[in-house]
Amino acid sequence: MIHLTVADYLAAQDRVVAAKPEGYVYPDELRAIYGSCQYVTDGKAACIAGATLVEMGVPADAIHKHEDNPVETVLNFLKDEGVLTFDEAVGPVAYAAQEVQDIDTRQSWRAECDNSWAAANRASKDKALFIEQYGMELL
Repeated sequence: MIHLTVADYLAAQDRVVAAKPEGYVYPDELRAIYGSCQYVTDGKAACIAGATLVEMGVPADAIHKHEDNPVETVLNFLKDEGVLTFDEAVGPVAYAAQEVQDIDTRQSWRAECDNSWAAANRASKDKALFIEQYGMELL
């Protein structure tokens, strides 16, 4: 069984982000087709959370069963199914990246937001630092 720690999750997410071109943004075309970002598309990891989980060894088909759920919920489903276990802070750290990635910059008031995977990765690291300093109670 796979066990996710914050350090391992962030290291995997670093690798996923580094594998994409600088400034990579989840494609609006995919979001438009499916109505939201997808963890897995055509059997391959698609969004930052899906790509990170696959990088950590989680099977894409196990993730894909739970599309249209926030990553924290997906983690709990995968835990209940015996696919993985995770440290409590992994959920909010993963969600921080998902939240940034999913900013819809097609809305005029969000047009200037940085929803790149690099920005999403920074948000995860900031969340991890916050949790390390202040704990989970303040989330």
